[in-house]
Parts: sequence; structure tokens; C-alpha cells
Amino acid sequence: MTPEQIEARDYTYCSATYGNPLTFRKFLVGSPLSAEAKVRALAYATKQWGEPVKINLYPRNYVAKARALFADGMHD
Repeated sequence: MTPEQIEARDYTYCSATYGNPLTFRKFLVGSPLSAEAKVRALAYATKQWGEPVKINLYPRNYVAKARALFADGMHD
């Protein structure tokens, strides 16, 4: 994932719900296609936090939030 992908809107904004008690995290994956993004999001969330309960994908119009998540290292 690169900053250029964010500017070109070549990413997917995602969230994962996991754990007990349930925890909610937001992150980016470097794919604009929803089918591929869902697979990559599941792999990233499982690697980072364990098996997620739910993965949500959001539209790519959250550019400012995407920049902040990228700066925080919350991307695949």
C-alpha cells in the first residue's frame, strides 16, 4: 500500500469486529475490488488480531480517514 493509492482511490476502507469483548478496528487494504478486498481484509484482520467476527467494507470516499490510517500503519 502506498500514499499514491490513497490519492488515486485505489484502496478499500475496512473495519473488523473481533475478540471477547468485541473490539472494532478500522484499516485499509490495497484493492478497490470488493471481492478481492474482502479476502485481503479477512487475511489482514486474522493475522493482526485473530479470527474476526465480521468484516465490513466501505466506499472509497473517506480519503482523509484513509490518510490517517495509512500514517498510523493500519494497512496491509
